[in-house]
Amino acid sequence: MGKVLITLDPRAPGAVRDYHINLGPQMADDDTVTGAVTVTEQTTADLTISGKALVTETYTHGDQTVAADRGVKFRLAGGSDGTTYTILLSVATAGGETLELYLKQLVTDGS
Repeated sequence: MGKVLITLDPRAPGAVRDYHINLGPQMADDDTVTGAVTVTEQTTADLTISGKALVTETYTHGDQTVAADRGVKFRLAGGSDGTTYTILLSVATAGGETLELYLKQLVTDGS
């Protein structure tokens, strides 16, 4: 599978936000996420990333329903104003695949 890039909404430097990522589009229909969820910032140590976990219950996000064990969640905080960060999300699947998604996020105070 090729690299998947997801752009997260901009966030203020002092804001703390929870994120849910639907991995279903990157997986076979009968596959599920297994094991640890790894989320790492790629170029600095500016971000605080916590709460990394598999979502084990079906949930609705916007107009999408995400099946159990096909989504992940994490929390982002910190960062410097005007900086775009690259974050690597990596998980293993029951089907033996390793999914890697690159997330981009601009941290800005809006001015």
